[in-house]
Amino acid sequence: MSIPSKSRWTATASSGDPRLAIDDRYTTAWTTEPSRRRQLEIDLSEPATLAGLKVYWGARSAESYAFETSSDRRTWTRLCGTRHGEGGLDVFGFPPVAGRYLRCRLSYGPGTDSGVGRPG
Repeated sequence: MSIPSKSRWTATASSGDPRLAIDDRYTTAWTTEPSRRRQLEIDLSEPATLAGLKVYWGARSAESYAFETSSDRRTWTRLCGTRHGEGGLDVFGFPPVAGRYLRCRLSYGPGTDSGVGRPG
């Protein structure tokens, strides 16, 4: 199974314009409004086998974040994440898993503002 082209992906988010997370431009970025539940969800348009993930955060990122996948939006499997977000480029590898949906859950420390992310 290959991953569908980004032109077929759709994105939803807890706030902000989620399309900016998947537009293939480093000059734009998805940002979130302050809230307890900050997340981005991407529908890849069809099932795919995922075995790694590249995320470009720019100069800042969430303090901690986790990526999950699902085939049905009911049962989610954790793929990767960190509790020490530093910005820049993060590259993760993990055992192959099938999924159609990709979700990122973000956490920020006290007094921080919105985060930036771009799954790639």
